[in-house]
Amino acid sequence: MADYLSRGDSPFSTEKWADIDDAVVNAAKSTLIGRKFIPLYGPVGPGTFVVAKDKLVEGEGNIVGSSGKTFIPLNTLYRDFIYPWRDIEYFEENNLPLDLSRVSYAARLLSLEEDKLLFYGDSERGIEGILNAEGRQEYTTGDWEEGSAYDDVTKILSLLRSKNMLDPYVLVVSPDIYAELNKVYKDTPYLDSERIEKLGVKIYSSPALKENDGFMVSVSKDHMDLAIGQDIITTFLETTDMNHYFRIMEILGLRVKNAESIVTLK
Repeated sequence: MADYLSRGDSPFSTEKWADIDDAVVNAAKSTLIGRKFIPLYGPVGPGTFVVAKDKLVEGEGNIVGSSGKTFIPLNTLYRDFIYPWRDIEYFEENNLPLDLSRVSYAARLLSLEEDKLLFYGDSERGIEGILNAEGRQEYTTGDWEEGSAYDDVTKILSLLRSKNMLDPYVLVVSPDIYAELNKVYKDTPYLDSERIEKLGVKIYSSPALKENDGFMVSVSKDHMDLAIGQDIITTFLETTDMNHYFRIMEILGLRVKNAESIVTLK
């Protein structure tokens, strides 16, 4: 492990750290949505501040090149948690497994923050997300409560294919929209979600999305990727007033290479 993790200064053994790592990974996997479809790039190292992005153009002689580069910042996200010394003493004196619920809770909060950053970016810091990517396509939907979702998705697919944005396709929606998709379509035995997935569209619901928000993307590392500086890891911070402080952290940045691969729902 890298020195900046400071695990050797913590009150936990190597075996307990392995349990903590497992709890963090399991909580993150159960929460993260963006990583289910965005290709990963890296890790490029925790000391990396930016990754480059080319602006591709077709020049003379049908030669594809770059008209310049922009640099995507890698952002540090974290959540802290604490173990009072008496809690640790209790588990050790009674030879009990360490209660990892606070670890899992902190990891889920961090995972939710990651998805919010990927989907919405951070306008104050000029960070681009999927829903505000410059050059993205937009589509105004009908009333999905009335069963127009399937027709809208077929039109969105046509829109993407007209820009040479091919499968696989992913539809990511807020929980309220997802509920609408899981109603029986009119007098058929099928759910709207089942009909849409038969079109080759994978559907995800994310609590990181605000009400009525959603988007569809053509998934490819040529269209976007998630640059990882440091993947999710837990560090020991310090012991203060006999309380032990820890931090779950990650360093990453979304790199949208072709915004036309995104269709946001209005």
